[in-house]
This record gives sequence, structure tokens and C-alpha cells, in this order.
Amino acid sequence: MGNPEVASRVLDNLFKSKINLVGIISNEPKRIGRGSKKNHTPVGKYAINNSLNLITASSLEDQKFIDKISSLDPDLFIVVAYKILPKVILDIPSIGSINLHASLLPKYRGASPIQFAIMNGDKKTGVTTFLIDEKVDHGKIILQKEFDISKDDNYGSIIDKVVKVGSKILIDSIAGVRIGKNILSQNQDNATFAPKIAKKMYQIKWQDSAEKNFNKIRAFSPFPGAYSYFQNKRIKIFKVIVLSGSVNKSDKAIITIKKNRVIVNCADKRLELLVVQSEGKSKMDAIEWARGKNINTGDKFCDS
Repeated sequence: MGNPEVASRVLDNLFKSKINLVGIISNEPKRIGRGSKKNHTPVGKYAINNSLNLITASSLEDQKFIDKISSLDPDLFIVVAYKILPKVILDIPSIGSINLHASLLPKYRGASPIQFAIMNGDKKTGVTTFLIDEKVDHGKIILQKEFDISKDDNYGSIIDKVVKVGSKILIDSIAGVRIGKNILSQNQDNATFAPKIAKKMYQIKWQDSAEKNFNKIRAFSPFPGAYSYFQNKRIKIFKVIVLSGSVNKSDKAIITIKKNRVIVNCADKRLELLVVQSEGKSKMDAIEWARGKNINTGDKFCDS
């Protein structure tokens, strides 16, 4: 069960491991744009392209859908980036339902564990497989695997690690639960949360520290992109580096053009912009953007 690209990549590894996949469940296809044909989710497309048994659902409580997946007589449901499963669904598989979660539970329960780990400047994160119960990301842990978050990592590179490491422990977890391998209850006192990202969280605040903005930019790169405004136009910023040396707090958001470099003041230090994207344009080097906009030292980013 899954929808997005990361789930389809994990599915690919499961498929190649020769696990007996009796059904693939994903959202119904949607039309994108006026008059366009319906588009399947990445998981749906993968299932179709590999002749797997795709079952789409608009509601997990639809009786026809419930009857259809019950008829498959599944041992396990494997869930990666899907929906919260109601009890009527959880009761179907004979062994249970395994979820792959992109954090070291009980840390960062919720929809956005990778983004919060990067935004908070964590040096490590990982993946967890657990048996799903009726509470979100609450069930007993099967396996966990930790890995590093480097300064060069962003959301995209951490997704790559989640797919690689997560697929391995997911395959091991399937084998483990079938033979009754020991599982552990989560320490509920240590639970932290990573809820769905609100759009306003994408905006860069130049009055924040350079490190905080650096982490925010990494957390939303390569998608959807942290942003600011210049001359009332939104500009997305995908890659920066933090420069040494302090700045005057009153100079925040001021731009400096220096030797083909674009530098912006934050509350404490400066960020050098490397890769940006103007509205309606492709990603480009920051200096190309600055030249195209005739930006000069002393110009400023604004709040809107």
C-alpha cells in the first residue's frame, strides 16, 4: 500500500526480492489539468508497468474494496507513505500490517519526519519498521537502522538513504514476523512529532540564524523549495552555504554581489546562494539570476 515516488522505489526492491505480492493498493488516478487524461500515482504506474494486481481505492471503508482485498487472503499488508488504516482493514491480514517509517521511532511520528530531522539540524536519523495499530506510528517496533545526516544532505539525498536502508530492513522484517521474531514496544514517553508541513513553513525568514535557514533550505530541496521574495516575485532557493564571520543584525536580508557570488545577510551570519529558481523559470546558478535581475549590492529580499 502506497502512493508517492518513494513508495514505488521501495516496491521495486520488494518486487525484485521475489516476495509474493498478491496485490498493490494505491489511490485512484486523478486528472491533472483541464481535459487531460487520468494519471495514476507512482505506485499505481509501477504496478501497471510490471503487470502487478493494482487495486485502487477512493475510500478504505468501501465494502466492495474491503471484500476485494479480503479475497486475496493476505498474510501481511506492507505500508509505505499511504493512509491511516481503519480497524476493518487492519483485521484482514493473518499476521498483521507492517509500516516503514522514515525516522527512529518514537521520534518524529507523523507525515514529515525527514523534513523535521533536517530542519532541526539532527546529525542522525534512520528508518523503522513496526506493526501498525490503531494509533499513528504507535505500534511495536520490528527493526530499526540508523544513518548519518551530513551537511551535504538534503531531503532528496535522505530519501535515497531511506529507500536503500528501508527496503533492506523491510525485507528482513517480513521474514522476521513470519517466524515470530521478537518485537519491542515503543517508549511512549520519548515520542516526538513531525506533522504535515504547512505551506507557510517553506518561507525563509532572514531574521533567523544562517544555520536555521540553511537547514530549512536543505529540508525542502529538491522539492518543493524554500522561498523568499525579491521585487515582489517569489524566488525558490535550493542550495546555499553558511559563511563564517558575523553581521550587523540590522542588515538582515541585504544582498551583496562579490566576485560572481550572491551573499545574503541573516541574523548572525551570511548565506551564499548557489542554486535558485525564479517564478516560471528553470533552476539556475544564483549569479545568473542576479545578473538577469540587475541585482546590486545593497538590494534586499522582502517578506512578500
